[in-house]
Amino acid sequence: MKAERFTAVMFLAVIMLMMCAVFGSFTVNAAMKLLNRESSGVHISVDWEKLYPFTDGREQNIASEKESLAEYLKQKFGDYTSKYLPGYYRMTEAAKKYESLIGWNMTSVYEYNPVMILEGGYLAPFVESRDITEHAESTVSLAEFCAGLGIDFFYVNEPGKICASEDRNISGILDFSNQNADRFLAKLKEAGVKYYDLRRITHDGGGGMNHHGMFFATDHHWKPETGLWAARHILRFLRDDYGWPVEPESLSPEKFDYTVSHGCFLGALGKKITLSRARPDDFTVIYPKRNIMLDFSLPDIGLDISGDFSVFYGMKYFVSGDYYGNDTYMTYCYGTRPMLKARRTDGGRKKLFLIRNSFSSVIIPFLSLEIGDISAVDLRYLRGMADGSIRRYIAEERPDAVILIYHVSVPGRTSEIDRRLWDFH
Repeated sequence: MKAERFTAVMFLAVIMLMMCAVFGSFTVNAAMKLLNRESSGVHISVDWEKLYPFTDGREQNIASEKESLAEYLKQKFGDYTSKYLPGYYRMTEAAKKYESLIGWNMTSVYEYNPVMILEGGYLAPFVESRDITEHAESTVSLAEFCAGLGIDFFYVNEPGKICASEDRNISGILDFSNQNADRFLAKLKEAGVKYYDLRRITHDGGGGMNHHGMFFATDHHWKPETGLWAARHILRFLRDDYGWPVEPESLSPEKFDYTVSHGCFLGALGKKITLSRARPDDFTVIYPKRNIMLDFSLPDIGLDISGDFSVFYGMKYFVSGDYYGNDTYMTYCYGTRPMLKARRTDGGRKKLFLIRNSFSSVIIPFLSLEIGDISAVDLRYLRGMADGSIRRYIAEERPDAVILIYHVSVPGRTSEIDRRLWDFH
């Protein structure tokens, strides 16, 4: 026991000496380089009021802009130190190797995307028990607004990596995402709001899907193959319950080609425990065997292009040896953007509006194969740029349906940026 304690103390001492040496080399010039790296890019001017209309007489919330800037600089400073601070990942890998030696398999619950290691090497985030009442009430209010306009509305609950029935030593003990979601959906049911729980489909004839295998081992996001599966079921909801002229069978797996890059993706959870304990995931880009033509736009980065299905893909993210700096998940729809628009130029009659988070990046491209016009917003990032009205946007755009689609871990989140996910004014 004394030998182990001595080893631990010596290890920590070495880490502290390394940190002192590294921070001694981190000068004011390095900090200035961080600002210059961001300011040297091309500025994109976006008319957000035209794209995302403001309510009459409503002024943009300047405080939210300042808050967003502070959050942005904090994130960028963190990104910079993670990517460019000399020896950062060498130190982190050494620390994670030590955790492995002593059998430690969990990060702090208070961190963003805290990590636990499941059987099979899957990394999973976990969340505490939360009060979901306010978010349920916001959702019910939005559903009632849409109903008043004669617009269909429903909520889609995206599964998490932790299964309530198969991970009983974790679910309801360490992780409460499923319990939070159950309470949230019960509130919607009580209010008569329609919802679809993809967790149920996973277990009831889900085509061999399971909660762990639906996801990347090293990331909190699910695989593109799972996004294709989810899109097929959403089309079934629209066809069977709302009479939309769509064909879910067109999204059957055999109707696509698959391009795989092996071992190219180290997800956010893998970055936390580093390559000393995580093995990179394979990543797949999926193309339909039939061709379609689209107009595709991402206003915040000035992207406005026309072309075939490949317009959805930012291929510069697909293959990279930079495990810590690159986010391969951004291959789909260029990552999570404030606003996205995809319109078929060769057919498609229905118009869909999604209020979504990052999981839908691997759903939207496949929905476009059957839906003529798709708009999508992520309120976490849109609210930081514009304070427009979701309700006025819906009233002016008049989509045939509005889908609120969030991951099982989202209801009850209370951070300032996550509160924006439920701001449906």
